[in-house]
Amino acid sequence: MVSDDPSMSSVDLDARSPRHATNRAVAALVTVALAAALLASGAQPAAATVLVTDAQPAAAALSAPADAELEFLQLLNQTRGAHGLGLLKSDALIVPVARDWSGAMAASNTLSHRPDLLSQIESRVTTDWLRIGENVGRGGSVGSLHTAFMNSPSHKANVLGDYNRVGIGVVNAGTTIWVTFNFLKGADINGPTGAVAGPVYDDVATRGIEHACPRASTLLTSFIDVATTAHASSIGCAVSWGVASGQTPLLFAPTGRVTRAQLASFVARMIEAAGTALPASPRDAFSDDDSSIHELRINQLAALGVVTGKSAGRYAPNDVVDRAAMATFLVRAHDVAAAKPLAAGSDAFGDDNGTTHEANINKVAAAGFAGGTRRGVYAPSAAVQRGQMATFLSRTIDLLVASGDTDAR
Repeated sequence: MVSDDPSMSSVDLDARSPRHATNRAVAALVTVALAAALLASGAQPAAATVLVTDAQPAAAALSAPADAELEFLQLLNQTRGAHGLGLLKSDALIVPVARDWSGAMAASNTLSHRPDLLSQIESRVTTDWLRIGENVGRGGSVGSLHTAFMNSPSHKANVLGDYNRVGIGVVNAGTTIWVTFNFLKGADINGPTGAVAGPVYDDVATRGIEHACPRASTLLTSFIDVATTAHASSIGCAVSWGVASGQTPLLFAPTGRVTRAQLASFVARMIEAAGTALPASPRDAFSDDDSSIHELRINQLAALGVVTGKSAGRYAPNDVVDRAAMATFLVRAHDVAAAKPLAAGSDAFGDDNGTTHEANINKVAAAGFAGGTRRGVYAPSAAVQRGQMATFLSRTIDLLVASGDTDAR
C-alpha cells in the first residue's frame, strides 16, 4: 500500500470460526480471511507493496534496538490507554518472529509483509489464536514512526485493534529504524506492558519500574520459571540491580516463600545498590542468627535501624516474612537510602486496622509499592513470595531513581 512517511504497511488476519478444526482447515480459513482483510483495507499483497521515500533520518543517534522496542511498546500502550483499551502484553515468543522479519527487511532494503507470518506464528508461538495483525515500518525515530502509524487508518486500526498480545522487533540499519509489530489475540499471558500502571490490584504494580529499569534488556533473565508470572519484569529488574538472584542459574522460584534472614540480604543489597554504604563490622545484634549465612546483613540492617527483631536479642531468621512486616522493611530501607522519608499515607485498606504495621502499609500504598490483593484488602498476614518480593524491591528502587536519590541502570 502507498503510505505517508515514514514508510510502513499493515495487514490483519481474522479467524472468526471456532479453533477446533484441523490445522489444515484452520490455515485455509486464515488464508481466506487474510485475502479479505487485504482487500478491505485496499492493501496490496506483500510482494506488491509500493514504497515511498523514507523519512529524514533522526539527527540524534538511534536507540539500541531493545530500548526502541520498549519505547514502541510504551507509546503503543499509552495510546491504547488513552482510548480506554486494554494494554497489550509483550509476548516473548512473538518478539523473535518480529525481530527476524525486521532484520530481513533491513537486509533487503525492502519494506513488505512477512508472507509466512501465519506459519511462523503457529509453529513458533501458538495455534490457539483468534486474530493476528502486522504493522511494518521504517523511519528515523520511534516517535515519528508511531505518529505515522496513528495517521494511517489501517495501521491505527491495528494499534487500537482487538488484540491482547504483541511482539515488537527493531533492527537499526545506519540511521534507519526497521520495525515489525506482530499483534495477536489469544489466550491471556503474563508479560510486560511497558506502561506505568495505575491503581491496579492483585499484586500488580501500582508503580511502574521504568525509572529503575528504563532499558528493555535489563528486564530479561535466564530463568525458565518466571515467564508465566506477573512479576517477570520486576524479577529481571531486581536481578539487573544485583538485589535478587536465582536459587540456581535457571530457576528463580518466584512462588517460594521468603524468610526474614533472606529478606535482610535482599534489602541490604538494595540499599547498597542505591549508593548507601553499610557498616562493615556492625555489632552482633541478635543471638539466634549466629549460624546464618545472612548474619552480617541482619546486623548491618540492625545498625541502621531497618530491623529491630521480634524481641530483645531475637531476630527469628527462619520465620517467613508476611506482607505487613514487608511494608515496614521497605519503608525503613527507603528512608535510609533517600534524602526525604516516605510521607504518611491515607488509610488504604480495611484489613490492617489496628496492626503494628498499619502506618507503614499506608505509606507503601501511597508510594505505589503495594496495591493490595484486591480492592481495599492488603492481606497483612499473607506470606511474601520471592516474585512479589522482587516487585516490591523494584518499585522501591524506581522511586529512589525518580526522586534523584540514585541513578538508573
